[in-house]
Amino acid sequence: IVGVAAGEDYSYGARAAGRADSLKRRMAKEGIPVDILPLLQADGKKISSTDVKTALAAGDILLANELLTQPYFMLGRVSHAHGRGSTFGYPTANILPDGSRLLPACGVYATSVSVDGKVYPGGTNVGAKPTFGDDVTSVETFIIDFDGDIYGKEIKLAFYDKLRDIKKFPSADALARQLDGDVARIRKLFAEKTYES
Repeated sequence: IVGVAAGEDYSYGARAAGRADSLKRRMAKEGIPVDILPLLQADGKKISSTDVKTALAAGDILLANELLTQPYFMLGRVSHAHGRGSTFGYPTANILPDGSRLLPACGVYATSVSVDGKVYPGGTNVGAKPTFGDDVTSVETFIIDFDGDIYGKEIKLAFYDKLRDIKKFPSADALARQLDGDVARIRKLFAEKTYES
């Protein structure tokens, strides 16, 4: 072991009786340095991983990002799916959630997409696709102003805001009209602020 880092409120052992200062003393006997890190705070309140998880579960990306040092993101390799989006002008890059990152609550989000060293605005659907009778949770992103084959490539999605909940539309045309509005909102968001992933 090279060293140990622990937050000042760290606890361990039976009934969490051990504290950061006792860890430091115990490790010193073994010649292992321990850094005790101060708590991070927002508005005078301790930032905890539980707070971040709760914000993500609620789809409150704005709050989650306030608590993090960078926008919440996930990495994934683009895989083939049904290809329905291409039939009505909205092809998507699909990544399979692998359980290594928490998914935000189901919904449609404004995201940035890093692919091949460039960053594009995107609209990401997290969850099912009820318009097509598909109840499998997936992560699908329409990359705005992008045209290329990225199957098999790894992309990075950074989440910036939740646009709306998922809903079932009466037809693919009705969904396309909604997506037109979503893209307009995303363009406005990105015009007002430079987002980087």
